[in-house]
Amino acid sequence: MPRNRGPTISESEAYRRTAERNLEMAGILFFSHIEGALFHTYHALESVACAAIASARTPVPTAHRRKLSAFTTMYGRRFPQFAPLAFTLLAFRNDTLYPRLMTADWQAPDIAAGGVKAAAVKQTAGMVRRIIRDLGL
Repeated sequence: MPRNRGPTISESEAYRRTAERNLEMAGILFFSHIEGALFHTYHALESVACAAIASARTPVPTAHRRKLSAFTTMYGRRFPQFAPLAFTLLAFRNDTLYPRLMTADWQAPDIAAGGVKAAAVKQTAGMVRRIIRDLGL
């Protein structure tokens, strides 16, 4: 017997709620675990991009870069800061999550809570909220 999963919502609403939950988690982790804050902030930005894409009744891509590119194509003029911020945050996210092979040795992920990363988290949180508000998601 299928279990009750609650009321049905739109794809756009599901992505918006995911974005909001991830912003909340980023806020909780901001001072103690910058890598977690970066991860959740990036996921919030990607999720709000998916919400906007879905609200236009356009299929949402599955690959990270394609989601960001699709949003930029559809809404880049309205949110010109989105693409540079999204791709910078994606790089920061990857730098904090994955070790890298440097010559013959591995380098640990960079989890320093530098000012640039902290600023990107704050700037992205504001952008996510602005996209939700301005697009009525």
